[in-house]
Amino acid sequence: MAAAVNRFKRGLLESRQQIGIWSALASHYTAEIMAGAGFDWIMLDTEHAPNEVSMVLQQLQAVAAAPDRIGVFIGPADLAASLGYPGNPTHPAVRAAIDNAIRRIKACGKARGILMVDETRVHECLALGAMLVAVAVDMMILSRGADAVAARCKSSPNGVVN
Repeated sequence: MAAAVNRFKRGLLESRQQIGIWSALASHYTAEIMAGAGFDWIMLDTEHAPNEVSMVLQQLQAVAAAPDRIGVFIGPADLAASLGYPGNPTHPAVRAAIDNAIRRIKACGKARGILMVDETRVHECLALGAMLVAVAVDMMILSRGADAVAARCKSSPNGVVN
């Protein structure tokens, strides 16, 4: 019997761009739903906290060059907080740092990953060479979907959803 092919790793080795989703709800139900949604990969974020990202940026080539490292994932929210712009990952200084990091990781020959939910910015990051782009977060999808259903029910006659 042939061994199963890890399409994710194969994509990394072939420098193929892959679109994924960030899952922070820590629920197997959510993970199963997301797995069937057609994304190339799912990031299961079960323990997340900002760290000293700006220090890592200064040593990015050394971090990326580690022989056992396949790639480097950029966390825009952590980066924004580390650069002094908490809650503002779209600040021009953060955008510039992200762009620079993608270029530097690419120059090291490693996979470049990022969480980016703004569709215009997703395409900019892909054009820069990002390979693993998480384009949505399960909590945001659930929240927006729930908000939309509630709004439709409250605005339609007799609470009937169209």
